[in-house]
Amino acid sequence: MGKFEETKAFLQELNTFLGVLHNTDASEVEWEKEGYGFKVSFGARKKGDGEPPSTNGKQEEASSLVQISSPVVGTFHFLEKSLELGMTVNPKFSLGYVKSVNVKHTIEADAKGKLFAVHVEEGDPVEFGQVLFVLEPADVS
Repeated sequence: MGKFEETKAFLQELNTFLGVLHNTDASEVEWEKEGYGFKVSFGARKKGDGEPPSTNGKQEEASSLVQISSPVVGTFHFLEKSLELGMTVNPKFSLGYVKSVNVKHTIEADAKGKLFAVHVEEGDPVEFGQVLFVLEPADVS
């Protein structure tokens, strides 16, 4: 690949990244490609900060709950499977994926448990570290 094609590919990826950035309320974003990158921080808080996300009506205060967060900034998508609150999932169960710069990052359950809360909808822009799902761990007997 020549220098022109490399530069063109880089600019296309950067443009995609900036499109994702434009469609999110992220307060901090990092981007890296082949050892080069940058970090952008914004001083303003996004609308709704400080408000707890909606759940299935229960409080999420119990420390035993398992939060599943986004590994990257991007756009969330569910997989074909239908998810329902209260359903039991096993470790490595795929809940959906976050698409970032044309790469799909699969979101999997970290532990066996019941789906306690879903904090995203199809096509939502998500931030790095944003809680997407909450599991209530299965009793270990």
